[in-house]
Formats: sequence, structure tokens, C-alpha cells
Amino acid sequence: MYWLIPLAAIFVSIVVTIVQYAQWRTANQKIVIALHERRFTVYSQIEKAVQAVLREGEPDHEDMYEFTVCQSAARFLFGDDVRSYLQDLREHLAWLVSFNSPIIEASPQREQLIEEKYNRLKYFFEFFDRSPEIFAPYLRLDQKISPFWRPW
Repeated sequence: MYWLIPLAAIFVSIVVTIVQYAQWRTANQKIVIALHERRFTVYSQIEKAVQAVLREGEPDHEDMYEFTVCQSAARFLFGDDVRSYLQDLREHLAWLVSFNSPIIEASPQREQLIEEKYNRLKYFFEFFDRSPEIFAPYLRLDQKISPFWRPW
């Protein structure tokens, strides 16, 4: 009868290990979903900031502020590729804010500045073509749902 005690202890430790593993898997999946929600929220904010620039065609300091807030929120949620792309967008936006229509109209290099403004606005239009491939690796939920006893 005393031989049952070690067997019971082994059985209980196996059950506890299985329960802890299942809890770890659940916690890991919650973290993945929470990170996805945060990233998608920031991506949506960036998209709205780009839409505001395109809607106006003449961005102002408020648009620059909104984009800077979005860029700051994305700093720790995305990789270097996204950060570099957002920095490029910010530089284009800064140029558009600096060279608004009254400044362009008063400049002796009016034609070159209009062409430059067109190219910089075009970069914002390309956002909707380029952003899916840049942001997709971070926003894709490609984990398979598998039973808790199988980690793959």
C-alpha cells in the first residue's frame, strides 16, 4: 500500500505540469492578441493622419503634430523598416508644411516648388499601396490554433 504514495505524487506532478503548460499557452495567446490590437490601433491612427494630409492637400502644423504622435506611438511596436518608412513620411510632411501655397506662389522658383510639392503629395498617395506590405508582418495574425498539448 505504501508504494501508491510515490505513484500518486508522480501523477499529481504530471497533472500540475499539464495545467501550467495550458495556462502558459493561454497567457501567450492573450499577449499576442493584445499586441496585435495595439499595433492595429496605431496603424489606424497613422492611416487617419495620412488621410488628413491628402484630404487637405495643404497640411498644417496640427497635421504634423498628429503624425508625430502616431510616429511616437509606433516607435516600440514596430521594427526598423516601419520606423524608417514613417520617418520618410514625416520628412515629406515637414516639407509640405514648410512650403505651403503662399510661400510657393511668392517664390521665384514657383514651377520647381510646385513639382516638388506634387512629388511629395504623391508619396502620401502611395501610402495605401506601400503600407500593406510594410505593416503586414506586424499585423498579420498567422498563428494556428492548435490543441494545448501540441505547441506547433
